[in-house]
Amino acid sequence: MNTKIKSKKAFSLIEVLVSVLIISVVGTILFKISADSKKNYIRYKNKISYEYLVSTYLFMDKISNTNLYEQLRNRYRIDNFDIRQRLKNIKLEKKEKDFSKIKMGQNSENGDNENSIIEIQIRQIQIFDKNQSSIFYSIGI
Repeated sequence: MNTKIKSKKAFSLIEVLVSVLIISVVGTILFKISADSKKNYIRYKNKISYEYLVSTYLFMDKISNTNLYEQLRNRYRIDNFDIRQRLKNIKLEKKEKDFSKIKMGQNSENGDNENSIIEIQIRQIQIFDKNQSSIFYSIGI
């Protein structure tokens, strides 16, 4: 008699369930990472655009309590309707204060300190609206 044991070439039910579990866990982790990266991208994109708008506000000589669109429309041509609406919704305030004064140089031997000392003034400028704020530093000599 020639008896051969046939080997089984299929996966058992437990092996299939374990592989499905591993794939689902990995898929869930990748989905979470993808969702977090999209949220971070949107948050940083909004922050960068806000910083850009605020930086234009920094260089204005006269600042009033109107919205940002009213401040910028005389200087820039703004054709995009969405940008105009966004600028109209932003009302910024500006606070300035002296942050630091640094005196650099050497005292001269004849007592004439005016020509040998340089004073550097650092001002802190905070620009904010109801949702966000930005702090800038201005350096003057």
